[in-house]
Amino acid sequence: MKHTVKLLTGCLIAILIMSMMLVPFSVSADDENTEETTEETTEETTEETVAETDTETVTEADTKPALPKLEKNNVINVWQEETMRSLFGNGNQTEISFSDEGLVLTWVPSEGADPYFVFPIYNYYKKVDATVPTPDQANYVVFKIKATGCDGNFELFTNNPAAGDSSTASYIGNGEWEYIIVDMSLTTLVEGKRLSTMRIDWSAFDTQEGATMTIGEIGFFAEYDDALAFTGVDITVTDPPVTKAPVTEAPTDPVTEAPTAQETEAPASGGCSSVLSVGTGMILLAAAAAVALKRRSI
Repeated sequence: MKHTVKLLTGCLIAILIMSMMLVPFSVSADDENTEETTEETTEETTEETVAETDTETVTEADTKPALPKLEKNNVINVWQEETMRSLFGNGNQTEISFSDEGLVLTWVPSEGADPYFVFPIYNYYKKVDATVPTPDQANYVVFKIKATGCDGNFELFTNNPAAGDSSTASYIGNGEWEYIIVDMSLTTLVEGKRLSTMRIDWSAFDTQEGATMTIGEIGFFAEYDDALAFTGVDITVTDPPVTKAPVTEAPTDPVTEAPTAQETEAPASGGCSSVLSVGTGMILLAAAAAVALKRRSI
């Protein structure tokens, strides 16, 4: 009997010892499971957050309008307001806005009309990620414009506006697209290390209330012929037809000498002519020539 009791007591003690050994092991297992669950949850949350961030980034990039590239590096014709607004403040008596057609200038009435603004050439090219034309490529600056209420006077200054360091041109201003070529070859615009800015005086003293000008394109050219070609004007000069005088027989009566008269110069004959304003001078096509003008469709 005593032996049986001792045996049972030994078994109980053994069971108790084994139970004590299993308890910490179970707790440790639970801790590991908890840690694994926490790590998995954290990883999933991080992945979801990254995925959401990527989605948001793509969405923002997709909704932001892409900036068009210049088709020709020497021709400015991109006027996206979201991108360009920061480049242009309002000028003197000039409110600047944007449209699908170009840069819109509106006169702000003031005593002594003198509307002008500064065009940031260098910063514009950096904004559109294009190479800035060199100064020697800016001998002739071409503007595609349409204007109403303006007086037809146009003056282009260099980056340091000063009397005598500018060039003028004229335009019709009837609300239709037209081109003006400004000769800057004798100004300091073409002498610097780079094209930085230029001041555009787009009308003058006779500007009317509500006057506007839209600039659709600005082109820089080293040669006049290239500037003219850009406007699409094809000038062909041909010799005028020769008209023969009718042949008449000499009179048979004795010839009497006419009284001597003082010789006078014959007036210049009229004819077809065309005028194109370039810089401070005017180019006149020969009056006696037949001139054909063919303008590119705008």
